[in-house]
Amino acid sequence: MADREPEPSDAALPAPPYSEDLLADLHAGVLPESVSDRLWPLVRNDPQAMDVIDALDRVTDQLGALGRDHSVSTPIPADVADRINRALAAERDTPAEATVVPLARRRKWAAAAAGTFAAAAAVVVAVAVVMPDSRESEPAVALPSSETSPASAVLDLGTDLDSGRLLTVIGSRQLGPLGDPAQLAECLRANGIEPSRPLLGSSEVRLDGVPGVLLLVAAPRPPQITALVVGRECGAGDPATIAVTEIG
Repeated sequence: MADREPEPSDAALPAPPYSEDLLADLHAGVLPESVSDRLWPLVRNDPQAMDVIDALDRVTDQLGALGRDHSVSTPIPADVADRINRALAAERDTPAEATVVPLARRRKWAAAAAGTFAAAAAVVVAVAVVMPDSRESEPAVALPSSETSPASAVLDLGTDLDSGRLLTVIGSRQLGPLGDPAQLAECLRANGIEPSRPLLGSSEVRLDGVPGVLLLVAAPRPPQITALVVGRECGAGDPATIAVTEIG
C-alpha cells in the first residue's frame, strides 16, 4: 500500500522559544488553519511569545488609525521611521538564511515599529518589536508553504495614492496574479526595482476603477517606501505600471 501523503496537521510544531517570524505569520493568519489551531494554545501559554503578539496588536491598531487619516501628506511617525531605518540597516548586514515561511526575512523591517523583545530572530508583518543585534537559530519546522494569505476583498484606493490608506497594506500578503515568485521578481525588474528590496506589503486593489496589485517595497533610502500599483499582467518586458509614489 502506498505511503500516506503527510497532512498539514501532521507537521511538527516548534518548541519554545518561538521565532518572531513564526509568531508574526501566526498573528497575520498566513499559516494553514490546521497548524495555527494547534499553535495558538501553546503560544497563549508562553509569556515571551505573548509579548510579541501584544506588540503586533499594538502596531495593527496604530496602522489602522493611520489609515483612517486620509490626509495625503500623512507622514510616517518619527519613532516608526527611526526603527524602520535601523531594521533595514540590519537587513543589509544579515546574510540570507533558509526560513520556513517564504519571504519572511524580507518583511522583518516591520520589527522596528514599537515595543521591545529580547529574542533574536527577524520579525515579519507589522511587528512592533525593537530589532536585536543578532539572530538565534532554531530547528527547522516542517510547516507547509504559504505563499499568500487567504483571499480578501479588493482594496479600493479611490482616484489617487493616499499615503494613509497605502500604509494599511503593510504586513498584508495578497499578491493575486503575482503570487508566483518568479513573475513577481520579473514584474519588479520591469519597473526598475530590484527584487532583493524587502516587500513590505501587497494587496489586490482598484485605482480610479482600474484593477491592479499594490506592492509596498522598501525604498533605497530608509525609511522611505515605494508604493507601486501594477496591472495584473505585469511581468518580464511588461511593467504594466498604473501608478507609483514614494512615502516618507
